[in-house]
Amino acid sequence: MSKLYIGIDPGKNGGIVAKIDGKIIESIVMPTKAKFYLTGEIYKLFTNLVDSYETEEVMICFEDIHSMFRSSATANFGMGFAAGFLEGLCSGMGLPFIKVQPKKWQEYCWQGIQPIKINTGEKTKQGNIKYKTDTKGTSLVAVQRLYPKADLCGRGRTRATKPHDGVVDALLICHYAEQNL
Repeated sequence: MSKLYIGIDPGKNGGIVAKIDGKIIESIVMPTKAKFYLTGEIYKLFTNLVDSYETEEVMICFEDIHSMFRSSATANFGMGFAAGFLEGLCSGMGLPFIKVQPKKWQEYCWQGIQPIKINTGEKTKQGNIKYKTDTKGTSLVAVQRLYPKADLCGRGRTRATKPHDGVVDALLICHYAEQNL
């Protein structure tokens, strides 16, 4: 029997990706409307995935999000809501889940890739330009290397031509879970 892996980037601009035997069977943008999670849609998605595929086991993996310094109270509350909602949904449905720190799945999935750096607009004490890692850009490079034919726009977004950041991250989280759990 196979194992169903579901990777989730829980942000309001996140995504959900499901895989069985290395094959992507679902790839969607996080269901939201007017900045609210469509909790019923997420529940239906999980139910359909679990019921439609004869799998021995299910493992849901989502990003372990936490409040961030310099983020607004509203943004931090939203992230806390997403984490609590997903934990409650999985627990209520009896589905096993694990949370993974962003740095952990990124380190694993970015192996062999030169991180993309972006100018912060600041300078060091020595007068050099400060750079930071562009996590979204680096993740896109990683996912295109690992899954060159994957639909990264998300199901239902017929007019979309650019990869969706949430779907990209969800696929990498799913890949991490499939390889390490």
